[in-house]
Amino acid sequence: PLRPDGARTVAAAEVLARAEQTGLLTMFMTSSMLPEFARNTANVKLELARHLKRVEDDLELAAQCLKQCGCPIATVALADSPLQTQLDARYLALCDGCEVLNDDAEAKGRAMDRVVSQRRPSTQGSGLDANIIEHYFALGRELQLQGFRQRFVFVSSNTNDYCQVKSTLHTDLSADFQALALAYTSSLPWAKSALGL
Repeated sequence: PLRPDGARTVAAAEVLARAEQTGLLTMFMTSSMLPEFARNTANVKLELARHLKRVEDDLELAAQCLKQCGCPIATVALADSPLQTQLDARYLALCDGCEVLNDDAEAKGRAMDRVVSQRRPSTQGSGLDANIIEHYFALGRELQLQGFRQRFVFVSSNTNDYCQVKSTLHTDLSADFQALALAYTSSLPWAKSALGL
């Protein structure tokens, strides 16, 4: 991970050495993503609960219709589903499995430049996504300096700020992504595919 004490190449060398020794995928997130991740997880859980309630209501209606036709069926209570618990477990596993990139003053400065010049992913004066991407770019540059030549993927479902059309990376970002041989994906399954996993 990036370190505020200036030991940047050592951090990249550690990441590179660990990747070469283990052959395992290393996932990163910026420290600013942790609270956002928690908020998004809460929203996903709320959406899941609403969706399960709609499905439960639809199943109850179908059961009533089938009962009138002489084909009674048992209904299922989805509110007791383990999906919420499984979602919590996945969230914790994802967070635990990520290396957290510490704040880097240079990356923050470049992020502020993005905000001021209104370059993607900074929209409407928000600097969170600019901060995230500039930290990833800094990590990518460090890894390149250390000789890292493996596939490097950035994942964000925020296609509104990162893309021009659907999943086509915005021109404000494409040159930086190309310079680092950094691929963009909008989902973890797509990222795994891009990495050949």
